[in-house]
Amino acid sequence: MTIKEVSEKYGISQDTLRYYERVNVIPKVTRTSGGIRDYQEEDLRWVELAVCMRNAGLEKGILILTGSNRIVRKTKDLFFRSSPGEIRHNVG
Repeated sequence: MTIKEVSEKYGISQDTLRYYERVNVIPKVTRTSGGIRDYQEEDLRWVELAVCMRNAGLEKGILILTGSNRIVRKTKDLFFRSSPGEIRHNVG
């Protein structure tokens, strides 16, 4: 999926997607042989997490979490493998 398609799907700008990749909010996105970003399913899950946290008002938290890959992965697992009730219980 191209950056334009991802931008339209999630309602965020292409610049925001590039920024998230640049500051490691999301991992480096796969590129085509021509250097074009080619978002895979795993990339889209990271984008979904970033958008979810941003919509929850946690954008600054995203940037802090990127300092520790272990915490980011744990947060990602919480959001993608838990039910909403489990998330509320684990978050507080």
